[in-house]
Amino acid sequence: MHHKLPIKSSFYWVKENVEMKNEWHFNSNAFMHWVKEEFPDPLSYHFTYDMLEAIIVWVANRCETAEEFLVSITNIVPEVTREEWERFL
Repeated sequence: MHHKLPIKSSFYWVKENVEMKNEWHFNSNAFMHWVKEEFPDPLSYHFTYDMLEAIIVWVANRCETAEEFLVSITNIVPEVTREEWERFL
């Protein structure tokens, strides 16, 4: 029987493994702080905030290089420019 972890638990497990797997690092804490200040209304809801953070982790977990991450994440979240993403690498 397969036990499904609660979303928060499995999300943080993936987040820890992203940082161990990749040779590059995206500072998601600093980015999420910045983006919440830059886009306060859309990110005032925990659902939106958590969804954005989960997307970042999902993309980072699947990308082997920082360049691949930048191309993928700017396609998924076009409201944030490539230069803005690069600030947190």
